[in-house]
Amino acid sequence: MLRQTEERKLEHEFLEAIARTMQALDEHVNHYVARRLAESNIQTAAALQLSPREREVFALVVQGLTNKEIAAQLGISESTAKFHVSAILKKCGARSRLDVVREHKIPPALELVAS
Repeated sequence: MLRQTEERKLEHEFLEAIARTMQALDEHVNHYVARRLAESNIQTAAALQLSPREREVFALVVQGLTNKEIAAQLGISESTAKFHVSAILKKCGARSRLDVVREHKIPPALELVAS
């Protein structure tokens, strides 16, 4: 009888520990999902704020092109390309081109395919 009582007590403690762990996990998952949704909304809002030319430049940035290469491809000056890249980074909240490429999970050498 004493053994059964101890087993029940251990089982009860075990189930309580599982419940606490699941509650903490739920809170963590909820926080993570809420944060990612907020980040996604910010990025979507930033993308909607890009001008048509900035969208063209953005597509070239995620391909890994330099300002000089962007300028040559679009027929603009290198300083204008640099200006557009700077504006894109600000609107996307990125510190560098690499941040933009990482955030969009696109390898720098990958060419964008028009859908």
